Amino acid sequence: MTRREFLSSASAAATAGIAALTSPEGLLAEAREKAKPLHLKVTDLKTFIVNQGGKNSPNYVFVKIYTDQGITGLGEGSVTSKESTVAAAIEEHKRYLVGRDPTDIEMHWQAMYRWPRWRGGPILNSAISAVEIALWDILGQALGQPIWRMLGGKARDRVQMYVHAGGRNPQEYAESWLKTKQEGWTGCKGGFITTQGDVIEPVRSVREGIANLKAVRAAGPFRSRARCRCRISETGASVSCSTTGRIGRSFRRFRQCLPATPGPISRGCCSTRSTRIFSIPLPRRGSFRSPSRAQRCAGRMDASAPSCR
Repeated sequence: MTRREFLSSASAAATAGIAALTSPEGLLAEAREKAKPLHLKVTDLKTFIVNQGGKNSPNYVFVKIYTDQGITGLGEGSVTSKESTVAAAIEEHKRYLVGRDPTDIEMHWQAMYRWPRWRGGPILNSAISAVEIALWDILGQALGQPIWRMLGGKARDRVQMYVHAGGRNPQEYAESWLKTKQEGWTGCKGGFITTQGDVIEPVRSVREGIANLKAVRAAGPFRSRARCRCRISETGASVSCSTTGRIGRSFRRFRQCLPATPGPISRGCCSTRSTRIFSIPLPRRGSFRSPSRAQRCAGRMDASAPSCR
């Protein structure tokens, strides 16, 4: 099968799945009709910013939507370093949602995305995503069914999971990854590149990152499926395209190292350059302007390359 044939068949399958979900006779319509007799109405919307805990740990933005019958829905939509901005964007949907039926999920999504003059981007899309998740939560509770069942049922029986590992020097990296392996994990993710605050020093950071990765490889062997995912930077905007290239060329020898967030998410040139260097496709996290219906209906999986393979 050629690449073109594969993409065509995949597109056709996705289109058929979306139609089965969102058509007038689809699963969403069926679930919504079952919930109509409840006459649910949204009464309030609140956001919460929660810290993961630990030094320099990220914050997460949650939204809670309340209804007149005591059912509440919880959603999440976080963008690193822009938590308050996302929270404000979520709260702007309150004036639209209050008083409306929370089970009209597709109508609300279209309204939140298409009605405003300005649309798209990671902030606004993450805000809509958080609200939509909460609405699905309400619908699932109203019908007594898990969301995945209303979206068409299971796609698989098992999913490979991964864990984070790291350290402050090569020895700590090696010990951390060995411990992860001993605990039975078959996938791991680590940010080998060092940073000075939020800044990457092109020469020093790459040199130290290579030393960390070498130590992990020397501490192996790891199973072939235990792929390491290198998060090049926790703050993608601090990595220039030239630094991305330097990192790529240095890490290319480690064939099972898959880069995540290879550069500034708003600059396609970095992903293009990284794709040539690593010889693998690298989607740009958070750079999409409008999520496809397939992404939304599939549960809004991470926009980066999947970590669990």
